[in-house]
Amino acid sequence: MEINVAKERILVLASEIKEHDAHGMAWEKKTTAFDAFSKVASFLSRPKDDDFELTYKEHRYQPFWHVVAKARYVYDRSADYQVPLSGREVEAITVLKTKYNATNGHVHIPVIEHCVQNELDDVCIDGVTSKHDESLKEYISRPSDVVAQTIEKLVPKGAIIVPPVARVSGLMREALAKMIKGIQADTILEESVEVPNVDLYYRPIFAINFIGKVKIRTRSWKLTA
Repeated sequence: MEINVAKERILVLASEIKEHDAHGMAWEKKTTAFDAFSKVASFLSRPKDDDFELTYKEHRYQPFWHVVAKARYVYDRSADYQVPLSGREVEAITVLKTKYNATNGHVHIPVIEHCVQNELDDVCIDGVTSKHDESLKEYISRPSDVVAQTIEKLVPKGAIIVPPVARVSGLMREALAKMIKGIQADTILEESVEVPNVDLYYRPIFAINFIGKVKIRTRSWKLTA
């Protein structure tokens, strides 16, 4: 069996929101970030900007993995096809000069099946929770830069880089286990497994926390950049 695994890449997704804009967007939504009680109270006495206080903000890059695995199997296998007859009066049929006797209204014809089996596994895994998350695929088509040296050179100064908990070794074992099949065949003509994508993406996120000074409640606001 031929197994080809691509070299692991680290990519940093381009931020589509400026930090200043993210702060402004969160500040505009500070009232709706609180619960229904706060929103009802706001109709009685409209909250002012002074009623809220920014307690924390961060610009972080959160990881997720994109792993694609493929497999192809081409093989031949023998089989016995059961073919029904056209009527009870048929006792035998001849196919390509070979005669097959009828048994209970059908005949058994030995054949060789020529098979092609293609497998594909395309997954995104949250780098922090290690859970599969299909929604992360929307980021793959966005502009990104491949890390050539260190990731710090591609992110803004002061940004937090969250290390992945999900390890590539475990992800590779899982991907290969899905692709390597126990093929029932007489002759295997081709079998190959390929992992063309082993990519670790970092997506930018702005996390902003506000506190309502009148009602001692805090709410966080997270924007994916």
